[in-house]
Amino acid sequence: MAELERSFVSTIVSLRQVDENPERSTRLAKAASMWTRTLLTRPTALFVTKLAPEGNSLAIEAGLVVHAREAAVPLNSALTEYFTTDTSKPAEVTIAGRHFLALPTNADQPIELQWGANDGYLVIGVGSGVLEKLVARLDSKQEPAWLNQLKSDLPIRRRSILSYLNINLFRKEYAPLAGPQVQRLVTTLGLDQISALMFSSGLDESGIVSRSLLAYGGPPRGLLALAEGDALTSADLKHIPDDSLVAACAVP
Repeated sequence: MAELERSFVSTIVSLRQVDENPERSTRLAKAASMWTRTLLTRPTALFVTKLAPEGNSLAIEAGLVVHAREAAVPLNSALTEYFTTDTSKPAEVTIAGRHFLALPTNADQPIELQWGANDGYLVIGVGSGVLEKLVARLDSKQEPAWLNQLKSDLPIRRRSILSYLNINLFRKEYAPLAGPQVQRLVTTLGLDQISALMFSSGLDESGIVSRSLLAYGGPPRGLLALAEGDALTSADLKHIPDDSLVAACAVP
């Protein structure tokens, strides 16, 4: 953790080497250290809802939510100072009665960027309307359907990490860009049946647990048909010695 913190601080300082204000550089370096500690020790959620080419640019909608508690306000102040220059200053915006800051868009900065600290949370929105939707979800306190499914299908007593990839949406967004031949290949291999990939890890009564799930619909075709082979049995494992340093077994 200490090495990651030093690396992150070094990166931030190097990005601001052109800054002729040494006090400002020192403050940003201290803030970088706080950012590193917070991201490594506090609950953090990252999501991407859109990442697609639009003309000569890339349309992106993404967000970051950090339950930073008392660190939320100083982290927000540091982020504001980082994006404040002599020629560009963040503008105040109000969303659902909460105050946030937004970086003005221009030819050099075409992507909307908004951030703020509220109730111990630091939130960052990238893209049009992202922060409005994020705040609405926080207020509703309702979990998305995929999260309920992940908790049900991949139960872990003390969950620490989870991830979800909406392959259905990913395929609809990007497969057409590759042309009809690639789309036919996806269908032939049975990859069009896959809907999502989920992963979760954490602790139970005996140690660290990792679970994953590749969700698909219908009778498996193509590569997925390989999953219908026989499962491992005790007979497949009995030849492994008790005092093995490393052991592995798989079904071909």
